[in-house]
Amino acid sequence: MKTRPLTHRSILRNSRRLLAPAAATLALMGTAIGCGSDVEGQRPDPQLQPPTNVEGLSFALNRFEDCDQLSDYLADVIVEELISSRYGEGGWLAGEDDTAEAAPGNDGGGDAPDDYTGTNNQEEGVDEADLVKTDGTHIYVANGSHLSIVKSWPAEETERIAQVEVGGNAHNLFLRGDRALVFSYIYGQEDNVFEGFELRGWSGTRMTIVNIADRANPVIERHIDMEGYFANGRMIEGDVYMVLNTYFNLPQEAWELVWSRDGNSDLPEMDWQASELEKELIRARARSILRPRVEAMMARTDVSQWLPLMRQAQPATITEATPERMYACNDIYRPNELTQRGVLSIVHVDLDNGEAPVRSTGLLANGWQIYASQENLYVALSSNWWWWGWGSTDVETHIHKFNLSNHTTGPRYVASGKVPGWTLNQFSMSEHEGHLRVATTESVWWNDGQGGNNLFVMEDRQGELTTVGSVEGIEPDEQIFAMRMMGDKGYMVTFRQTDPLFTFDLSDPRNPRLLGELHMPGFSSYLHPLGDDHLLAVGREGDEEGRVWGIAIQIFDVSDPRNPLLAHKHVIETGDWSWSEALWNHHAFTFHRGVLSIPAYVYNYDEDNRGGSYFSGLMVFDIDAEGGISQRGGIDHSDLASRQACPYIGRDREYCQDFYEYNWYAQMRRSVYIEDYLYSLSGIGLKVSMLDDPDAELANVMLVPER
Repeated sequence: MKTRPLTHRSILRNSRRLLAPAAATLALMGTAIGCGSDVEGQRPDPQLQPPTNVEGLSFALNRFEDCDQLSDYLADVIVEELISSRYGEGGWLAGEDDTAEAAPGNDGGGDAPDDYTGTNNQEEGVDEADLVKTDGTHIYVANGSHLSIVKSWPAEETERIAQVEVGGNAHNLFLRGDRALVFSYIYGQEDNVFEGFELRGWSGTRMTIVNIADRANPVIERHIDMEGYFANGRMIEGDVYMVLNTYFNLPQEAWELVWSRDGNSDLPEMDWQASELEKELIRARARSILRPRVEAMMARTDVSQWLPLMRQAQPATITEATPERMYACNDIYRPNELTQRGVLSIVHVDLDNGEAPVRSTGLLANGWQIYASQENLYVALSSNWWWWGWGSTDVETHIHKFNLSNHTTGPRYVASGKVPGWTLNQFSMSEHEGHLRVATTESVWWNDGQGGNNLFVMEDRQGELTTVGSVEGIEPDEQIFAMRMMGDKGYMVTFRQTDPLFTFDLSDPRNPRLLGELHMPGFSSYLHPLGDDHLLAVGREGDEEGRVWGIAIQIFDVSDPRNPLLAHKHVIETGDWSWSEALWNHHAFTFHRGVLSIPAYVYNYDEDNRGGSYFSGLMVFDIDAEGGISQRGGIDHSDLASRQACPYIGRDREYCQDFYEYNWYAQMRRSVYIEDYLYSLSGIGLKVSMLDDPDAELANVMLVPER
């Protein structure tokens, strides 16, 4: 019998399980601030009412009329969670040629470069938050607790010219003209307070608007602190849309209803050897006992205090700013399915207007799959977010569409729909000429791999996202590992033991067609356009038994979509182990003018010496659809790591560099091309090399203190 290999989907699923307890500690237990229907400056707008023709549909969203409705709904959610806690079986799960086309040059003549890479975005005109941005003359990095500004032109004179403290742990940013918007994780220290802001949990999100008109002297215009965990961000022109997940923490009183030794002796005991029907009857009895007790608890609770808070002010007065609710009870939408006790917030900020108010919309659900076109933002919620750990549940995804055209009111809910299966990531969705294309997998762990993989085409019919065309049941018992839809073309990679690449004709939304397939060992996890007739892919090498090992870079010839071919393959050979952030994060994949660079982490074990060697750095490749793939060179930041780490551990640098091999601790993250120069970015610093000769270093910059 063949052993099923560990798959990317199972890794993601287990990661969600591990993250769930930590995320759920984002407590919302602060001082009550009233249960009014309006938040000052955010009076409900009639345009925000949900479309009436989808009311009652299982997948539609409805808006709460007041806090009492919200309280009743949460009572149902809490009862199910308590039942799951005591009587569940496993519990619910917690939760085109180039990388970015060359960004436009500055109007600086010879003083500014005309060609440089931007963030590897999925959709043209929709910028994605990332830890590095550039305008050609400068590079901006969110790192540590700072926004670092590096003068990058001329390349030989690269130097850090400013570093502004933004607070928290900076991880992503947007760049718009003379402003930068930096996202940071903020953490409560003593008593869960961050700079005077009680987070009611261990983590939140800070947005910092920085005026960079004088690059050497950036000035913070405003901090915006919010309760909630950063899920994703998009920017369309100057309009920034951020998605937060915030979790309601239950009071101790709720847990005592099922776990205290006193007061719950009348709850039935679970017979774990009983049939499923008998177990459900036991849960039903417990539910009938718990429901009035939870209702009584909620009647004593001002539920508005559970809503996420935010504050905003200039740096000098941020610690004195009064927190306010991000929205009122009647600004929140709810799905008809009972979900987890949390709220997903879509936050809008106008970066062109530093004084513009923050607009927010709430959805009583948790989710991470976000996709945005230039007109709409879609939130995909898979059924694992509302499965409580017993019985069966449909393997399906509910998709909610928010229109982004009204910059005054912020995102506006306009439609919902559902499809069988679960989405993998943002590339599982694509909007084209008024239709949403969605790729899903039904072969999940509890349904014995039934259902296969699907591609659906959906149309917004007055508020209902209706499936108008589909291709279903592709490769049963396998899972999608990569998806890419571009215009009228679609490509899918599934994997269990071998890697089929499927090609689709999406020109007729009512009749999408599966045209061809290619089977080969290993799998691809990211697909990138390489002209009109080829795909550039990164994934893992493997064998016919489903075992995978080194990183594989491949070029597929899709000029004849009925007969896709593997044109070229390059495997980063390793004796034991290799990995790249580009396997799961397309922002780490930089391709422009025929040159590809990705971070790579490689380990080789030497049996004779019973030791190993590491490489952690940037690998650079020449890519040619006809000529193939060849490695151009590699860059590591081990010398930068030794400058930071060796004095810290009290060793002289020569000993540290030779013995401890600190290149392993210089984690490479991103790369940027400016004209004929390559800028490699690690968590420690930045290096400048010649693009045609990566070993030729011109300059380096430390972004962290030397010790």
